[in-house]
Amino acid sequence: MGWAVALGRVVIRLMPGSLVTALGDVVNVGFRIAGLAGRDGRAEILATRAVREVAKGSYAFGDLQTVFVKGRVGAETVYGLTTATAR
Repeated sequence: MGWAVALGRVVIRLMPGSLVTALGDVVNVGFRIAGLAGRDGRAEILATRAVREVAKGSYAFGDLQTVFVKGRVGAETVYGLTTATAR
């Protein structure tokens, strides 16, 4: 099972039965990237470029990878999360 970290705008909705759901393009991207994580030699945690930009001082990221995400046109740039850096 892979994990993904994505950053962006979402809509949070309270659905019938007290279910909370997040909707938006970034949710779909995160879900699709998580499905690629840990496969074909990729890191178990993948992060989008936006996440790398805001967290690059706190975490170490591997080399960029270009992946194709189902439901999107073009490629997405992702980075494997390698480790947290000491503060």
